[in-house]
Amino acid sequence: MSGSILVVDDMIDNVRLLNGLLDERGYEVRSATDGVRALASVKAEPPDLILLDIRMPEMDGYEVCRRLKADPATADIPVIFLSAAKESFDKVEAFAAGGVDYVTKPFEAEEVLARVSTHLALSRLRRELKYANERLEEKVAERTAELADTNERLRQEIADRIRVEEERRTLQEMLHEAQKMEAIGQLAGGVAHDFSNLLTVILGNLDIMLDRLPDQSIVQNAASVIQDAAEQAVSVTRSLLAFARKLPCDKKPIRLRDVVQSSYRMLRRLLPSAVEIVVEEASEPLWMEADPTQLQQVVLNLAINARDAMPDGGTLRISISAGEPPRDPESPQAAMKPPCVCLAVADTGMGMSEEVQMRLFEPFFSTKPRGQGTGLGLAIVHGVVERHGGTIEITSEMGHGSSFRLWFPCIEPPAVPDHAETHSVAARGRGEVILVAEDDPFVRDTFSSILHQLGYEVVVVADGLALLDKWRTEQRRVRLIITDNDMPGRSGIDCSRVLRDEGVPIPIIITTGTLDDAVKVPHDGKTLVVRKPFHMDELAAVVERLLQAGGSSETDSAAT
Repeated sequence: MSGSILVVDDMIDNVRLLNGLLDERGYEVRSATDGVRALASVKAEPPDLILLDIRMPEMDGYEVCRRLKADPATADIPVIFLSAAKESFDKVEAFAAGGVDYVTKPFEAEEVLARVSTHLALSRLRRELKYANERLEEKVAERTAELADTNERLRQEIADRIRVEEERRTLQEMLHEAQKMEAIGQLAGGVAHDFSNLLTVILGNLDIMLDRLPDQSIVQNAASVIQDAAEQAVSVTRSLLAFARKLPCDKKPIRLRDVVQSSYRMLRRLLPSAVEIVVEEASEPLWMEADPTQLQQVVLNLAINARDAMPDGGTLRISISAGEPPRDPESPQAAMKPPCVCLAVADTGMGMSEEVQMRLFEPFFSTKPRGQGTGLGLAIVHGVVERHGGTIEITSEMGHGSSFRLWFPCIEPPAVPDHAETHSVAARGRGEVILVAEDDPFVRDTFSSILHQLGYEVVVVADGLALLDKWRTEQRRVRLIITDNDMPGRSGIDCSRVLRDEGVPIPIIITTGTLDDAVKVPHDGKTLVVRKPFHMDELAAVVERLLQAGGSSETDSAAT
């Protein structure tokens, strides 16, 4: 390891910790305890990288970073922000100030070293690119002088220089875009995780209210409106997770018409009465292997896009058919063999120009006024279709509406069609003891209220270590464990492995707001993953099923 690093933090313990960690890896480390000293140190001897605390007296980290970026002599020094996990930390402001990354306290040594190593490497690459460009320009100048005798050779040299400059600019733009999308993806995943916890609290308590309120009462109607709004928030959260690629793709044999039918009720609520919805189904059932949740998101996103294209009303036509997709030899789906299933969503709206169609699937691209769209909807559609091995065909003309035709590989109907189990909130416990571990107090209280409402006795703890301690004192009574995966001390996955290693036989439910490929659950038939947010009847059904079966009937991890 090599490189000089400036650590800026007003907490001496943090400075010592980082200095020791980086010094052991061979970095040249120096430190400053406030923003003024940091700026003076950088001016005297610019470092290769700066670890900069946000909360400091007199001058905070944001201001220090802005001043560094305003000075051409220090603008290229990468700045990694340091922030305590419990502090109010504006990630958008951090990146706007010029930061390239951030690390939360308490520090994870491997994370700090990995981020430092990555950004030092990127910084070195930028310097090497700059040096290479300077050398290239020198060579071009030399060549131009040598070939100045003939205009033709001079024009060729100029053309070469223009081409190299364009390639350099393209590479720089690609690097900038990749860094930007990586940062936005991290931010989106973090925000979605927090929203999942909040929506778990909202939906759980609404279920309790609706279960107790009299039918058709004013309060019940108001609670139902809130529940509909919360369901739309769930859709937005899943969109963020899909964009951050933290939403799993749980493929299974499905009929596309079932997805469309399940989406119809929500579409009727989302679309104004001036928009007529026409659904045309194929005469024969068409099966495909897909994640029904993600396909439903595709239908909703395309329908919302169509709604916005018809401000004065019109017709939204959703059709399902079999056929052969258009052939594009350069497409990754060129090998898709017929028959294929086609989901078509067409509108009678204003249509799109060719320029808009070219950028349609770019993340955050939107033709709507600022504040009226995220620009993620169609980017998510493209990502879902791609993950399912499909392709998209677009037909649009200004003033004559738009049509999206989504093609997917078709499969033979399964021998025994899957039928979704139906569960009722009426599922009740008989006083069984359930141990709940959840670090978020609002979610913890909601779990407790729901399970008490369902007739269970609940024991709650706030972290993984407390879960293991409480199990050892209450194991004679506890029949089932529910644990969040993202907790301080020990994660839910870690706790489940410890308990299984100790021979604990009871079922374990692990809840999570972001389930990605890194989350691995033991396939022991007794451990189940449930994705937040969820409704009371969903939790009741899972708990009842596991308690009745003792976990013996579950052969794979699952998510609701």
